[in-house]
Amino acid sequence: MSRCTRNDVINAFRALPDGASTTTKLIARRIGCREYQVRAAISWLVLGKLVHEAGETIRVDDKNRKYTAKLYTWSGRTEIARVPRDSVDRRIVSDAKNSEIVTSFLCRVW
Repeated sequence: MSRCTRNDVINAFRALPDGASTTTKLIARRIGCREYQVRAAISWLVLGKLVHEAGETIRVDDKNRKYTAKLYTWSGRTEIARVPRDSVDRRIVSDAKNSEIVTSFLCRVW
């Protein structure tokens, strides 16, 4: 198993056919790293709007129990939006209804 970067995950999405969706488990297999590393990378890529959720699929675990897993697809973008590290600040930006709130937030953080 190797390290996994956000760039590795984006390259794995780029290798898929246009519009194809996949799970974190399949991306991890393709890259050759652990699934939790891919989940961490995808969480930031979703926040940066490079990857988005595309539904769910049914998977089976080691004990033959069914569960749902999210599917993700690449947006086609290569530039990630700046994502605040603090969860409260992320919520302020995502919930902002007018540009004054976002502008004041950006001035305060950056």
